[in-house]
Amino acid sequence: MSVINVNDYSSPLDLLRGYWQKAEPYQRRMYWLAAILILSGLVHIIPLILSGGELTGPVSFRKPVVFGISTGISLAATTWVMHYMPTRQRLGAILNWAIAIGFYVEVILIDMQTWRGVPSHFNFSTAFDSAVFGTMGFFINVVGLAILVLTVMSFIWLKGSPTIKWAIRIGLILLLVSQVFGNLIVSNGVPRSIDFETGEYAYNEAAPPSIYDLSGLMKLPHFFAMHGIQTLPALALLMFFTGWDERRRMNTLLIAALGYIALTTIVTVQVFRGLAPFDLDTVSLAMHLLSLVLIGLPFLLALPAAMRKLPQGIVATD
Repeated sequence: MSVINVNDYSSPLDLLRGYWQKAEPYQRRMYWLAAILILSGLVHIIPLILSGGELTGPVSFRKPVVFGISTGISLAATTWVMHYMPTRQRLGAILNWAIAIGFYVEVILIDMQTWRGVPSHFNFSTAFDSAVFGTMGFFINVVGLAILVLTVMSFIWLKGSPTIKWAIRIGLILLLVSQVFGNLIVSNGVPRSIDFETGEYAYNEAAPPSIYDLSGLMKLPHFFAMHGIQTLPALALLMFFTGWDERRRMNTLLIAALGYIALTTIVTVQVFRGLAPFDLDTVSLAMHLLSLVLIGLPFLLALPAAMRKLPQGIVATD
């Protein structure tokens, strides 16, 4: 398997076809499995609407929607990364199968519990529900271990232009950080879900398990960190169609990465201050806005440049 040369393709759509055509058999299976996860999330929009569109609470159909889509695009991303590690496809297959199985177990169990009308997470009301939550935790830790190995691999065997390589590396580090946040949510939530005097399940709607202190929404840093692996490589690939040289592409990527890391950090600080997402003072608001500008501006510059170049069939050169 050879590394994809983005310069060989005239448009992003043509590039996507190239990834599919040059994919290893296991990668194609992973892409199909990712598509099914995304579809499962989209399908659950229907019961979400029919049930009143409730977006909060432990039994909302929001969960199957969000987890299906989020795990699907994450699996697609970890599969795509292996296009740039051509000499380690067997190990890549093992790792991505581990990630796929972990995500499927999690999504299936979340969907099952939601349709049963009971919480999927932090539910210790029966032995069965406890086993469901424990099973999800085990498989997500398997996913985290696979992501850790994939991240280490990216610093040893990754091929491609510097822009692509650093987009992947930073994205994988952020994805790994998201797994850490997931475990922090669990360590924060379990004590809030059990009455330690009686040992019984005691879910408190006034103090949900995913809330730190009074109002810190721990899901936010988990979410942002999880999707850097899509955001940064998307920018890196887009810039290949702008006509910019490698130095400019790399500098632009680093600006976006700085903004993304800053946003994730700022949101994390907000959480551990026990503050709600929009409970911002002047300094916090300014830092949020600055980080969003650092993320958004590279896309706003790259997209028009790429659109101007595409009609002439011009692509970037290294």
